[in-house]
Amino acid sequence: MKTLILLLPLVYLSSCNAPSTTKHMAAELHYEETTETYQECVEDKCATVKLVYPVFEGDSMLAATMNRQVVEQNFTMWMNNDREFENLQAAVNAFFDDYKRFRNDFPEAAQEWSFETEARVTHHSDDLISIRFENFSYQGGAHPNTVVSYLNLDLSENAAVLVHEKMLMDSNKLLELAEQKFRAYHEVEAGIGLEDDGRFFLDEDRFFLPAAMGYEGEEFVLLYNAYEIGPYAMGRTELRFSLKELEGVVYGGGSNG
Repeated sequence: MKTLILLLPLVYLSSCNAPSTTKHMAAELHYEETTETYQECVEDKCATVKLVYPVFEGDSMLAATMNRQVVEQNFTMWMNNDREFENLQAAVNAFFDDYKRFRNDFPEAAQEWSFETEARVTHHSDDLISIRFENFSYQGGAHPNTVVSYLNLDLSENAAVLVHEKMLMDSNKLLELAEQKFRAYHEVEAGIGLEDDGRFFLDEDRFFLPAAMGYEGEEFVLLYNAYEIGPYAMGRTELRFSLKELEGVVYGGGSNG
């Protein structure tokens, strides 16, 4: 299918569901939302990979660049500090190989593994598009892991990734506003420093901005994943600001979209 050409081929995998697509249009931007599901089973227990992602239509360089960026972001969801993979196919194949070894070593284990990434367009304006990637993974252990990231693309620069240095026009002001909202979110008592609260992982006792930040509708989101600024039990922290209140603070602030 045309919508699958731009995704790195997963020729090794056996698909338990045919890819499905749902058409969307955001302003003049057309894309299809594609779902791919793959499985490898050992007896009656399986490892599953599911990818949901937008494929942008058209033969233009802009559409091709955006599709490449989505593929690359999907790939980064597989990377960790312990292993590196040559491409997406290698990462998926390794996931299935690891599961088969696990089942061989622990045949009595009833665990099933999963790796699911859902990427959805959350914001589109004349100058930028934001895609939220939410990854759920479980490979045994006490609990699954969920990680959110954003892919922010600058449409005025042929869909180049909008890096934080360009996105944050006034990082000091955003840090100040974020700390105020963070304290309210976690109900930190007035007069108590975050370093004295005891619940948070700080950077040398200093508050910091998260790795994940992006645009959702008319909001700008700062998202701290589990373990980033607190223990797993704390979950993730999402701080939301209207774009209007961030005029001059972040790229696109004050915009009506």
